[in-house]
Amino acid sequence: MNAVGKGFAVANAVLSFVFLSFAFFVYQARVEFKEQLDSTKKNLSSARQQLSDLESEKQGVEKSLNDAKAQAELDLKRLQDQVGRLQEDLDSQITMTDNARRTGSKLNEGIQSATIEQQQRKQEVDALRSKRDELNERVTELVTQNTDLKDELAQTKNNLEIATNRNQQIASQLTQLETYVKRQTGQLPSAIELETQEGTPPPPDVEGIVTRVHDTGRFVEISLGEDDGLRQGQSLEIWRTTPEPKYLGKVKVFTTEATKSVVQPISVSGLIQPNDRVGPRIMIHAE
Repeated sequence: MNAVGKGFAVANAVLSFVFLSFAFFVYQARVEFKEQLDSTKKNLSSARQQLSDLESEKQGVEKSLNDAKAQAELDLKRLQDQVGRLQEDLDSQITMTDNARRTGSKLNEGIQSATIEQQQRKQEVDALRSKRDELNERVTELVTQNTDLKDELAQTKNNLEIATNRNQQIASQLTQLETYVKRQTGQLPSAIELETQEGTPPPPDVEGIVTRVHDTGRFVEISLGEDDGLRQGQSLEIWRTTPEPKYLGKVKVFTTEATKSVVQPISVSGLIQPNDRVGPRIMIHAE
């Protein structure tokens, strides 16, 4: 084999190797391309699925957003309604507060008025208490005086009993003496007249006063007479109204005229004075 043949053989070998290498490379590239294509298809399918999922998710999200928007609008309306009711309640509370303030103002005025009235009542009560204390002191004094008067009255009754007995003795003697004098002067009424006059009681509602005292009280002139219904021999009560009320005793009508009479004490305690009261019964008048 000559050099050309060798060269051609070498070139053919080289070309064969190159062709085989290229074929292998093409095959390898085709295999890789197919693998990449399959992978790309898978990725594309996965991407499409993801896109579909995203679309579904988007629709779900949009639906959720729409639902949330609708719920938000509903909640907003409810809140607006609540705000409206709260505003009404607030207005009502403000009105009630204003009314309460006015009522409180009136109550304060009433409290002030009541406080003033209470102070006035307290002053009145203090004055009444002071008056009560004065009255209690006066009552205590009167009780003491009453006790003293009771003691004095008991002593007076005892003295009166003694004086009455003595006076009756003197009156009996005086009557005998007066009878003798009148018989001597012809002024003594008959026994029938005297009995009739003594048995006739004086009118119950007449009242007179002592106008004059004779002979240190043995004979007393009074302002009642025959015109008032008095008759000789009748008995009368005698008492004093001033300065302090006091019962003096009994007197007997000795002689009578039309408007006056002379009486004689028969059981009297103390001295009879002008302006002492006399009558068939004791009558106390309010001064």
